[in-house]
Amino acid sequence: MAPFKGYIQSVGSNAAPLPPSMPLTHVAGWEIFQEILQSGKLVPQKDSLFQKDLVYFFYGKAAYRPKEDPTQSRYLVDLDQLPACILLDGGRLQGRVGQVPFDTGGFFYGFLAPPLAGNNLTALSDYELHGDHDCLRRCVWAFYESNDGYFEERPRVSLLFPSGSDPVARYYELIQTKRSDKFDDRGKTFEIRFDQEIPLNDQTVMKIVIPKGWIDDKNISSLLVDLGIRKKVVYYIPYMGTFEEHLAVMRERVTGVLREGGMLSKEDAF
Repeated sequence: MAPFKGYIQSVGSNAAPLPPSMPLTHVAGWEIFQEILQSGKLVPQKDSLFQKDLVYFFYGKAAYRPKEDPTQSRYLVDLDQLPACILLDGGRLQGRVGQVPFDTGGFFYGFLAPPLAGNNLTALSDYELHGDHDCLRRCVWAFYESNDGYFEERPRVSLLFPSGSDPVARYYELIQTKRSDKFDDRGKTFEIRFDQEIPLNDQTVMKIVIPKGWIDDKNISSLLVDLGIRKKVVYYIPYMGTFEEHLAVMRERVTGVLREGGMLSKEDAF
């Protein structure tokens, strides 16, 4: 067993209990969101890093950021320019082919170096997790203790027990980073890859966070009803602001969903 996997397995086996399971998140804009609803599934797309068709998710956090569009106005409230987030029950999904505790794109392009160095699959394999959904919970426990620690980027004060593994030490150094000119929170967010289509239905979808106003679109509303997931929809309120500000509001709404579901501590519990 690889040292990184072994460390998480050893530490996680002593956790009682593990942190609650959180959903897998997938962020999409207006056009892609409509395409997903029309097909009723998330379809793997050609991936240049792994040279295969894949669909990506993050664990718990809506950490995805799209590429900047230089033609887009700085301040906007156009509904077709805003993001949505689909939250899925990872334990019900088939076709999981890989998961790591950071963004693979950032790793391959060197944004996480130092302390993580490497731009190939061999280097990435040092950090591959076991393929079961509960391994994500064990990884949270091993490095953060709780989902709150993971969300707030508060790693443990020290590793639970000394590790002679360089990958474990380097990863622990990464998540202690407080400032960086090269990576954002995706560098500390667990990423999951699937090579099979992911159906959207009442069993797989936990929640969908969309801008208030999208549901007034007859096509969107009809597709949600047809898929049996209309009642899974919650909203965030758009306003005249930047895309990044709307993304932050959406992410806060996702965080609220997890608090309401008992996966994160209630705000009045602090």
